[in-house]
Amino acid sequence: MDLSILSQNRYLGMKILLVDLLLLLSCFHLVSCNNTRSDTLLPGQSLSFSTGDTLVSKLGKFELGFFSPGASDKLFIGIWYSNIKDKAVVWIANRDNPIRPPFNNSHLELSNGNLQLFDALKRRVWDINLSTASADINRAVLFDTGNLVLTNGIEKQWQSFDYPTDTWLPGATIGYDKTKNTVQKLTSWRNLNDTATGNYSLQLDPNQDGDLVIRHNLRERWRSVRLKEGGSTYNFSYNPTEHGIMRKIKFREMLLSESATNLSKPGTSSGKGKETRSDIELKFFELYDLKAATDNFSTGNKLGEGGFGPVFKGQLPDGKHIAVKRLSTQSQQDESRKSLLDWKKRHEIIIGIARGILYLHQDSRLRIIHRDLKASNILLDEDMNPKISDFGTARIFSGNQSEAKTLRVVGTYAYMSPEYALAGLFSVKSDVFSFGVMLLEVISGKKNRASYNSDSPPNLIRHARELWTDGKAFELIDPSIVDSCPTEEALRFIQVGLLCLQVSAAERPTMSSILFMLSNEATIPSPKQSLITPNSDSGTTETTASSINEVTITAPDVR
Repeated sequence: MDLSILSQNRYLGMKILLVDLLLLLSCFHLVSCNNTRSDTLLPGQSLSFSTGDTLVSKLGKFELGFFSPGASDKLFIGIWYSNIKDKAVVWIANRDNPIRPPFNNSHLELSNGNLQLFDALKRRVWDINLSTASADINRAVLFDTGNLVLTNGIEKQWQSFDYPTDTWLPGATIGYDKTKNTVQKLTSWRNLNDTATGNYSLQLDPNQDGDLVIRHNLRERWRSVRLKEGGSTYNFSYNPTEHGIMRKIKFREMLLSESATNLSKPGTSSGKGKETRSDIELKFFELYDLKAATDNFSTGNKLGEGGFGPVFKGQLPDGKHIAVKRLSTQSQQDESRKSLLDWKKRHEIIIGIARGILYLHQDSRLRIIHRDLKASNILLDEDMNPKISDFGTARIFSGNQSEAKTLRVVGTYAYMSPEYALAGLFSVKSDVFSFGVMLLEVISGKKNRASYNSDSPPNLIRHARELWTDGKAFELIDPSIVDSCPTEEALRFIQVGLLCLQVSAAERPTMSSILFMLSNEATIPSPKQSLITPNSDSGTTETTASSINEVTITAPDVR
């Protein structure tokens, strides 16, 4: 063959591939390119990848179109939330049969009573798989529930809710139909770049009276309470209440890394404020394995005790060291232990916590932002020395980075700084805010979520601020330690705590300044008048735009 012709053909092939890649990038991250908004596809109409066509539900909640996940070079048709910045895909038509390059002219069409997906070579990649195509089908409609429905205008002929992928939406059903011997279940993605059916599934067990189970391959990992049988079909569904706020959590393949206690590696948060996540290990253990690792939870292996149970050290057969928290049904902390915490001991605990946070922020090789500092994450050993625990939400800052932003706000409202709770901004100063809350709790013996008598404000921070303004800050001190508490020293600690709780992160002191002010009789500035007080409910919150290592279910968050 003429080498010049061969060279031309190669050049033409590269040019076509480049065009396809550019088209893919133009619709990367699910960006819609069409100018019209319609929720309906009629017979003879199609959605084209080349022109970026999409369907958008009537109120704009959901969108259907072409997308490519992560760094994948494969193309899919799916449904995602249209009003979330980093769009979260909730359903995929061709998850196990992707379109591969070239992509131009790939399209989804409604014709001959069938919804079909074709690639650039006009090969059918996916269809609704009805036993016989229905000529009665005259439209495909994307509803604000996230359900894609094919209808004849009177009744449904097919709906995506009957074929869930990895997300359970309100109104959808997970079940087992005995008459048809079919199962509706959730299955994880293989990984962030591969939507193919993964190893984890959530389904009803047809052999156990409809229990809801999570399986890894064929091995059962979790089972729900027993459900009652209804007719020939078991089903388990959620209907949102009038006062419920839906919180969507993704069910993804569990990604494994070397250690479940590893923090994010340097560089996972950028100076520009965009956060990415490293893989996290999620490993399941049987109770007998944990008993063997901790010598049956022996007292010699006890590291400390939190509000809801003791923590034990242990060693796995492969030599890895672990920490295990044995949960109690209710808090084991009681008033009898309060007598052990006189002012001297509380003083040492506060200083110890401050030194621990200072080490994370400044003295360790890497700058670590904990993001979930709270009383229950401070363990006390047998000598009442504080140990900071639970680094599951921690982030590492590299170089001169001072602040980052996340769309995934995790933590406990009662300890959250305003800039983190409201805007997802976190820094060393967000940990300083959490320390201020803990300082007031240690001094007062009350939790920030506690309610006071009818004459007092319902929030510990506001209560402390008003007492300080009225010159009555000494009333904040736990009555059980008043006799052992030097007045000036206690007031200095309260003042430092209020400095940590100032609205502006820039006005809060650093941990090194805090430790200096707590340890020396130095001149301390007065806190600003305005403070933001976290919600009095200190329940843990998690707002997720998209995440990977969680269970897929939709649940209410009643306010």
